[in-house]
Formats: sequence, structure tokens, C-alpha cells
Amino acid sequence: MRIILAFIISFNFSYGQTYKAEYDMYGHALINKRFEATLFFDAFNSMFKYHFPDLQETQEVDEGFETYSFSENDFVIYADKKSKKLYEKNYLFDEGDYFTEEKTFKLKWVLVDEKKNIGSFECFKAKTKFRGREYTAWYTISVPVSFGPWKLNGLPGLIVEATDESGLVQFRLKKIETINVKNVDLKLPSTVETKSLISHVKKNNQLFKKKVAKMKARNDRDGSVAELTFNAIEINYYDLEKGLKIW
Repeated sequence: MRIILAFIISFNFSYGQTYKAEYDMYGHALINKRFEATLFFDAFNSMFKYHFPDLQETQEVDEGFETYSFSENDFVIYADKKSKKLYEKNYLFDEGDYFTEEKTFKLKWVLVDEKKNIGSFECFKAKTKFRGREYTAWYTISVPVSFGPWKLNGLPGLIVEATDESGLVQFRLKKIETINVKNVDLKLPSTVETKSLISHVKKNNQLFKKKVAKMKARNDRDGSVAELTFNAIEINYYDLEKGLKIW
């Protein structure tokens, strides 16, 4: 699905302001559904939130393998340029949700000599590889910040669109506006405890393999056949540890 920013007639960027950019997002984790996502940012910090658009309160989603509970605040990512830290709300089957911590990074983009208009923005093309996926992005220097949706960052302007080579992971900007800074906190509260992303991935892999083995044993007893299909947005973590990947 293609989103056109026809309703954005003009936009004037100003340093010192806090901005709210709304995206459509596809391809998170096991859930192949559309998320509504919002990037809040200023010159130094950003917070990216995403949720199912039809959730009012906590709701269970059954994907056939496991039942998950979601609320509109389930997924959050904080990025802090000064501390060079990125914090993400993650989930473990047996522990619930908590925040993981990793170092912020600048992706190695290849700038392509190609441009197009998306809504009122003149956008430029770039490509990168990150954690097992190849991304094509379109960014605009009309908003001269290096932030983007999810963990995509490091371009000379805001990322307006990004898609991986399979088309499963997609981010498309719908709207951008200035907001009152009092309405949003761009930093993770200092009282929140965090765990390392590497330890989270390793433990999640262990738990997942146990659940797959349990399901396979049940299928063998019942004589049934089940095929598991997963759409993890991050496929490997080779930038963190050699050979580390999901499951």
C-alpha cells in the first residue's frame, strides 16, 4: 500500500522545536499487520512508538503458536545522541516486558543519485543493510535531522519512506507537525532498569526453541503437521556479537 502525503501543503523546519511524525508500519515480530507509529524528536533525542490502531485497551492476539497481549503503549524505542544509547521495550515469554539497552549507531548508507517527490517533500534515495535485511529509504533534507522510524537513522534528513528488499517491512510517513514539548518525554525515565540487548536475544532464543520443541512433540503425538512462519524485523545481531541471530 502506498501512502501519498497530498494533504501536507508546506512544512517549515526549525531547530529548538519538538516534532511529531506519524507513520504506517508493517512487519514487526510475529504480527504481519499494520501498526500506527509515531516518531517524536528534537535535535538530540527521539522516541518511536507503535501500536495496533484498533486497540482501545489490552487485547489478546492469537497467532496460532502463542497468544500475546498488546496495549497501545506496548512498543517504544528511545534514542539519545548525547549518551549514545538506545532503549527498546522488549518482551520475553516467561518474564513479560522490559527495556533493553544498546549503543546507538549510524548505519552505513549508500546514497543513490535518484530523487522523487513524496507529498510536498523532495526526497532522495539511499540503501543500507541492517541486521539481516536490506533497506531502501527515501529521506528529505527539508527536515535536516538524522532520525527515522524504528532504528533507521544516520541520513542527512528525516526518513520519509523505507522498505526492505522483501517488502515485508515498511515505514511510510503520513503526517508531520510541531508539538508542545510538555506533552511528551523524549528520554527514558532514569528510574527504569534495563537489560542488555545481547542477553535478551540469547534468552529469547532459548525460550523460543523450548516452545518449538514442545509444540513439535505435541504435533507428533497428535499426528498433525504445523508450519511456523515468522516475520522478525531483526534477523541477526552480527554487529553486536559474531554469529548471533534469532532462534
